[in-house]
Amino acid sequence: MPRETASAIDREETLAGTCTEDALKALLGSNRTIGIAIGITMSQLGVGRDAAHACLVRLSQNSNLKLRDVARIIVGDADATSRRGV
Repeated sequence: MPRETASAIDREETLAGTCTEDALKALLGSNRTIGIAIGITMSQLGVGRDAAHACLVRLSQNSNLKLRDVARIIVGDADATSRRGV
């Protein structure tokens, strides 16, 4: 295999590894945010984990938003409320 071809393949493999790592980090961040939103929903509605998750899924579907985006909104609202001291 020519040296240029081997270098190009190495660069592509490195880039692919970086994309996978970035995607994994984003997924873990979304998962954490969804978990926090589930906890907030459990507390606010007085329901269990499964019911809170189902509520967020329904809200996601009814609003045509991804679950991670619904979770970001809920967590963001809770953060804003706690900063105001309400």
